[in-house]
Amino acid sequence: MNCHDEDEAPLEGALVRLSRDGSVFREQPTNAEGQAFFKQLVAGQYRVDGEKQGFRGQHRDINLGVLKPHVWPVKYRIWNEDGSKVLKDPPVEPGTTLKVQISTRLRLSILHFFPPFISITVANSLDSELLALLGQAHIDDISLVSVVKFVDDKANPSIKFIDEFWPMKKPDYLRMLIAECHKMGVQVIVGWAAVDDGKAIQHKNLVDFLSQADDAHIAILAENIAKFFFDVEKLDIDGFMFDFELNGLGPPKEMPADKAAQDAVNARVATQATNVRNLYRLTAEAIRLRKDDAFVSYCNAAFKADDENVISFMRVQTFDILKDVPNLIARPMCFFTHTIPADEIRASVTYAVTHAYDPAQLQYAVFARELPKDFDSLLTDTFRANRVGVALYQFPGVPAEKVTTEGKTPDQIAKERKAAQKKAAAESRAAQERFLTDAVAWNEKLNPGEAVPADPPVPGQPLQVPRRTP
Repeated sequence: MNCHDEDEAPLEGALVRLSRDGSVFREQPTNAEGQAFFKQLVAGQYRVDGEKQGFRGQHRDINLGVLKPHVWPVKYRIWNEDGSKVLKDPPVEPGTTLKVQISTRLRLSILHFFPPFISITVANSLDSELLALLGQAHIDDISLVSVVKFVDDKANPSIKFIDEFWPMKKPDYLRMLIAECHKMGVQVIVGWAAVDDGKAIQHKNLVDFLSQADDAHIAILAENIAKFFFDVEKLDIDGFMFDFELNGLGPPKEMPADKAAQDAVNARVATQATNVRNLYRLTAEAIRLRKDDAFVSYCNAAFKADDENVISFMRVQTFDILKDVPNLIARPMCFFTHTIPADEIRASVTYAVTHAYDPAQLQYAVFARELPKDFDSLLTDTFRANRVGVALYQFPGVPAEKVTTEGKTPDQIAKERKAAQKKAAAESRAAQERFLTDAVAWNEKLNPGEAVPADPPVPGQPLQVPRRTP
């Protein structure tokens, strides 16, 4: 933005405000050349206001489009030739030749519902040995799928921590996990899972909200998601994940026969699609404004066309949501009851990349307990070949055996349950060790020859999202 006086001379120190949807969300003073810069804006309508004491202020409405073809600015780390140390902001004069090592790494993630890496021997602490294996496995992020739930406040929709599955206080656990993961260059993503069982609408308040909310309340929820973690809980998260599998979201399996009823259903679904799209995109913007290398992801299906999936709730969560929001990632789930065939995964990747969806915004999620039979080939001939990342769902765990209660005293039952839980915890940990060992080989298939700097011990630079230097 350029500010000048009536004689066209540049105005230094003028305040330039950028507004969207009636709210100011950026402001910047002009430099000596009368210029103010606003970076990483998404496409849309904006209002620009400029003012300075003693001068008449002006405003202008602008329609910010997107350059074609789609361009994603990738940040790179620069380190010494021997890979021993990352150089922070190295001074580079014009004409200087600088030898750099650039990573073309693809993101490899773990998606998990329950809080992992909690020690089974020391109360309220993390398992340091298992975390060390995580770093050696070259995993880029741990995505905790189910951390928060919906707060249905009509005027101020928001989120809060869930009550289930947490043996430790949630903020304490997250702070410890984030601190330890960041030491290794591993990101921590927090998630919102709203999953119905396929029979009833178990999250009716959320479905109703997505079916009825106006643009202003969708924007409030998006802002409150970012505010909850960064401003209220003061948690240095690296991103946010949506997993909406909601009955009542999307078109029904069978449309009503009555024309008026059909029109009502179509209008409802159109509102849902718009609101889901805006929620994901606005949350990505709100997250990025607080941390410029953070991202938002959403679970959808391995579409072979954006309108072909038979699962209703996926039909309003298509790849098209990604367009022009570079810190938004789709995570197609390549499983439901069982892992889908590898050829269907390949067909979906082919569809996505040939229909101008940026592969840097795609990360296919595979069921780690039931990998496709030719998973190694998928890693090389499909994911690596098309520059698409991989998410492993989920971190292994062994459930505790059920304890019979007939003819036993409460003390006996409690003792047997504790023993069963201890046994399951030990078996789970052994399975997790094997999983992280296998992940080393999977990473090598996905990212062959990617060097790992010795200091700091980070796996590299994922193409999808720039990672912070620890």
